Amino acid sequence: MCLPFLPMLSLQILVQNLLYDVAQLWLPWDRVAEDQLRQPTQWATKGLLKSAFILGPLSSMVDILTFAILWFGFGLQTSAQQGAFQASWFVVGLLTQMLVVYVLRTPASPFKDHANWRVYLGSLISLLIGGILVLTPLRQAVDFQAIPTQFGWIAVALVTVYLLVTNAVKNLTR
Repeated sequence: MCLPFLPMLSLQILVQNLLYDVAQLWLPWDRVAEDQLRQPTQWATKGLLKSAFILGPLSSMVDILTFAILWFGFGLQTSAQQGAFQASWFVVGLLTQMLVVYVLRTPASPFKDHANWRVYLGSLISLLIGGILVLTPLRQAVDFQAIPTQFGWIAVALVTVYLLVTNAVKNLTR
């Protein structure tokens, strides 16, 4: 199946990456769990490959499911609807990029091992800017259109399931 449009425009990808990068600028202020400070972490290629082979397809499944929901569920299939498709894809991508950091930053549950408040603030600011960009007339600056109303709940559900599954399998890659 070929799209009659790009899933996201170059400018939209750049904005998404910029928002993500700005949020990650706060990571040097993050705290590290005491048990991880007692003994240095050994980095190994094997763990990286396991991570890529487990977490990579999981992320891709969320992308494919998002695509299918937008294409088949909401019928966003024409060039005239590309801005709504792209805005919806942007939201799911930004949320998954931004929030998976909290899951992967610790071997513990992200609800038990909290990040530094600055890390949360950086993410919150970036997510707010992304939300303002998608939900206000500013969306026209990056060729977005209004997101289908019902898609918001679907996006929340997709991202939540992705984060829960990632949290459940993350320690298989360590």
